[in-house]
Amino acid sequence: FSDAAQPFGLAQAYDLIVSSGEVDRLSGARGVDVRQRIERDLIYEVARHTLEVPYRPGNYDGSKIRGLALFGRVLGEPDFVAEGYRLFKRLIDNAFHYDGYWHEDTLNYFSMIVGTILRFPDVLGGEGGVDVMGEMPYLPRIYTAPLSLFMPDGQGLMANDKRAALTL
Repeated sequence: FSDAAQPFGLAQAYDLIVSSGEVDRLSGARGVDVRQRIERDLIYEVARHTLEVPYRPGNYDGSKIRGLALFGRVLGEPDFVAEGYRLFKRLIDNAFHYDGYWHEDTLNYFSMIVGTILRFPDVLGGEGGVDVMGEMPYLPRIYTAPLSLFMPDGQGLMANDKRAALTL
């Protein structure tokens, strides 16, 4: 499970280098198609593995589904983008209460999941992308749901299994 939760960092790194020309220069220097090796032997395998892990909406899913969607954007694979969006909608629809609060009713887990999904609309947006905020106008309610659980000094309400270090 934890392996499948890590693709976003890999997707970000590849997105940063793929258009730099360095991958092509390395291919020439090594005499192999480095781009094909990275994409076919690494990224597609990570995506395949990610999709093989049975999906149950949970607080580790943000990186997994963002990574899958970003792989789709970087590689021009609309199926990965569509699956990332489908999993995102499933997470939102099945793991958040109507008021926007995370189903585990803990500020720590809420912060953990929202921290990883906050930028999801940016990953899917842009030219040829999905207007996530337009499709899901209730997202701001999710992003701001726990604000009332913070004290004026920024400390979170000490309830359930909240860590003392979590502050606003």
